[in-house]
Amino acid sequence: METDVGTGWERENRTHFDEIVANYDKARWDYPDELFEDAIRYSGQGCGKQALEIGAGTGKATAPFLNAGYAVTAVEMGANMTDFLVDRFSRYACFNVITSTFEDAQLENDSYDLIYAASAFHWVDAEIGCPKVLHFPVVYGEESMINISIVEQPHERTAVTLKIMHALPTWFSPPEDIEKKAVIHRDYPFFAAYDNDTPIGFVALKLHNKYTADIFNLGVLEQYHRQGIGRRLIEAVEEYCNDKDYQFLTVKTLDSSADYEPYERTRAFYQRMGFLPLEVFTTFWNEENPCLFMAKHLGAKSEKMSIKMIVTDLDGTLLRTDKTMSELTKPERSSP
Repeated sequence: METDVGTGWERENRTHFDEIVANYDKARWDYPDELFEDAIRYSGQGCGKQALEIGAGTGKATAPFLNAGYAVTAVEMGANMTDFLVDRFSRYACFNVITSTFEDAQLENDSYDLIYAASAFHWVDAEIGCPKVLHFPVVYGEESMINISIVEQPHERTAVTLKIMHALPTWFSPPEDIEKKAVIHRDYPFFAAYDNDTPIGFVALKLHNKYTADIFNLGVLEQYHRQGIGRRLIEAVEEYCNDKDYQFLTVKTLDSSADYEPYERTRAFYQRMGFLPLEVFTTFWNEENPCLFMAKHLGAKSEKMSIKMIVTDLDGTLLRTDKTMSELTKPERSSP
């Protein structure tokens, strides 16, 4: 005897979340950054590209593409969700939302660089939705070549610093401070990210002592955010530090008590990279800009050194062995 058992995913329920928008946004999880990095890397550099999002909801998967420079057209059937999206992304001139089901949506563009649905396509009638997606040709641009390299020439360090910092007034200001930092960077280890031959990001490293290095400044052009550029710059710095046996990597950034949204993203980035908040210095810069001091342990030097250890055999015979700390702390595998 067959019975119809509801799954909870029936299409007639797809308007439910439009009745609880605020709570839905709070409860809904964020997607991992690596997902967006892969998607953007696959579809090409975002600046000027057109993206179509099916079922945008409250915009959990919208912001990363807007921040990467895409012009996003979102299709969202819920009127309340639409109002939420319009308010959330009001500062983006390149964002547009169509209040409609995807099946009935009248789309102006005849092609897109990227068409995606984060976790909403199961609400779409596949017999209509799939052919409709395939109707739009996806435009593939030339693949950009992003590379990270250490910059040896002082004048090039200055030029890259000025280009990137002046393009990021949300994070770096005033202009006279940028000019000073551009001079200081001439004497620091300096890594730059290039899209083909165009600099798009940098990190300057201050060496405090034989144990500790500090990320003095790091910046990536905003249209390249959330594409893994910052992560690759940090990885290049860590490789440099490991080669020179530095044990700690530190960074100073704006503390959350300042309540400034762009630096929420900055702090979240460093935490994802393994940095831990250690202390807040309220007067390091000034009282309006409290300084959060963060650090990451790169590995104690003793963990890389060979040490001598004396052990005895069962009959009391002395044996001398050389092992590294990592070998000593590695659990031994028992025989099956």
